[in-house]
Amino acid sequence: MSFVAVGLFSLGCFGHMAWGANSLTLHTDVFPPDRVATMMGVTGAAGSLAGAIASLVGGWLVDQAGGRHFPIFLLTGTLHPIAAAIIYFGLRSVKPYRAPDANLPGLPIS
Repeated sequence: MSFVAVGLFSLGCFGHMAWGANSLTLHTDVFPPDRVATMMGVTGAAGSLAGAIASLVGGWLVDQAGGRHFPIFLLTGTLHPIAAAIIYFGLRSVKPYRAPDANLPGLPIS
């Protein structure tokens, strides 16, 4: 039974890291180059604040559930699909940022 738990936990960690890498590339796809660093900073600050709040809420939720951890696992297991749906439906109308063509003499245009 413990091997199943370790396997599921490993699968969750893999999915989370894949999510993290893809969410960081959204900044370069959506914002112009002079705003990417600012938006990554805002995202990092929001993630840190959310982590601090999640620790408090998670502890409270486990206390309310009588020491059982199932509700917190259920909650955290649904957050990535909810966030993916928000990004998918929220960014449908946003066109990826494309830098203007640089018509510089001597550069090959492909």
